[in-house]
Amino acid sequence: MENKFKIGDFVKVKKGLKEPDYDSILMDNWEGVIIEIEENLLTIELDSKTIANLPIDYLVRINKDGAEPEEICLDVSDVELTSERDCTEAEDQRASSRLYWTSLFEEKADEYLNCRS
Repeated sequence: MENKFKIGDFVKVKKGLKEPDYDSILMDNWEGVIIEIEENLLTIELDSKTIANLPIDYLVRINKDGAEPEEICLDVSDVELTSERDCTEAEDQRASSRLYWTSLFEEKADEYLNCRS
């Protein structure tokens, strides 16, 4: 598929797609801005509304795996253009809080994940 996207474009994940590395996570309503393009692979910085609604287990696992929880890499065929959506102050605060706490407790991730299983 030809890449029609550019850095700075706002995109949303197509309905029904699952997170490539965690196939139990459905990515409906995930949106963000493209921050990097490498051939047909897009790096997307997720918006606050998306991060505020991500499962906490997912954020813990992402941190444990050494990835950036506010970013995702997807093929151009997995997303479509959209306009930037408004995020409330509460969503911004919740997203920031979730990222802060999951990074703070990264060293305890194994213990937390074992308790949740």
